Amino acid sequence: MKKALPAIFFISLLLFISSCKKEKKSPEANDASYSMLSLDYGIPVRDQGPPGACVTYASTSALEYNIRHTLGENKEINPQDLIIDAGGVEKKEGYILFSEKSYTWAFMSEFEIQWALADGFEMAEPEEIKKAILQYGGVCAGINISTPEYFNTFCYYHSKGEIDHEVLIIGWDDNYKKENFGGHASSDGAWLAQNSFGDEWGDHGYCWISYESNIQLISSYQVSNRYKDVISYAAGVDYRNDGINTGEDTYIGNVYDHSGMIGGVGTYLGFTEEKLSLSPCSVTVEICSADFSSVIYRQEASFSLPGYYVVEFPEDIKVDGPFSVVVIYHDGNYVAVEGESNEYYTVQSHYITSINKGESFVRINEEWRDLSDPATLEELGLQKEPRNPCVTVLFR
Repeated sequence: MKKALPAIFFISLLLFISSCKKEKKSPEANDASYSMLSLDYGIPVRDQGPPGACVTYASTSALEYNIRHTLGENKEINPQDLIIDAGGVEKKEGYILFSEKSYTWAFMSEFEIQWALADGFEMAEPEEIKKAILQYGGVCAGINISTPEYFNTFCYYHSKGEIDHEVLIIGWDDNYKKENFGGHASSDGAWLAQNSFGDEWGDHGYCWISYESNIQLISSYQVSNRYKDVISYAAGVDYRNDGINTGEDTYIGNVYDHSGMIGGVGTYLGFTEEKLSLSPCSVTVEICSADFSSVIYRQEASFSLPGYYVVEFPEDIKVDGPFSVVVIYHDGNYVAVEGESNEYYTVQSHYITSINKGESFVRINEEWRDLSDPATLEELGLQKEPRNPCVTVLFR
């Protein structure tokens, strides 16, 4: 088994599912303004140092806000621990940095971080971002930091240019004046963002970003302490790979030799031929015998936006020895995969994957076919090896 992680805090991505705990007068997404700073969580503004590690630093702050906001626990996470978990030089497979010298400035995408946590994605309406802040405690967002059309100590505006930096959005103000953005914004309203350039940057490490700015790759994390083990064959997620698709419904099956109580199954949803779908995504998960002949448990689930999700079971399912997990991706969705190895994945890292016979299968014309078999790849019409699908099994 490539991945068997003790999970004191298991991380999953649940994008923008709204529902907020009610207290005396709970904040709501239609409030004119809001800031997580009012809750005095004490999440520090960090200095990431050289360019490169912004995704890691924004994700670290997002996790800390979520743990405090949803679990009521004050946990400090070291960004370098997250970098090592995602790309440490001691790893045998997956995203691997060439040198420990890169630990302080490692460039990683959202996908490397998410899968390392066993967890992304795209643009969302302001109301959805507000709901995610209220429920999860902040959302990561991609911006263009290099060539904004306007930036001063407190305010930031850009409507074009490539996304090259990641920040954490922790609040908003619908009445923040458009005049603060140097004549570029046509309407009031701004996001409160926490950066990772230290507290001498901006307003003690924070700035206001106009609602009209181009922000992308909006994602939030949900932390759970209900699981103790996570197993998966996939060493990472190759978001550059087209994935696997056999039509309207794509059946993927993984065979495991493990015992315990299964509490849920995780996977990416919303991958399509256009990479990401902003339509609702549905999936069916089955726990089956090792030869796929009998179904032990079956559960359907749907989610409003793409991302890495865990289909949680209402009751734990006991398995003893070999069993299989079948995931059925509906609505023409593609299966996210780990993809082929790449010795020069980035200037800092390589990416190592492998697949063994009998691990992962795809159903073609009612027949289960082994994904390690070159004949299966030919029948699927794939130019690149998908290797193992991105599926996790969570044990309590």
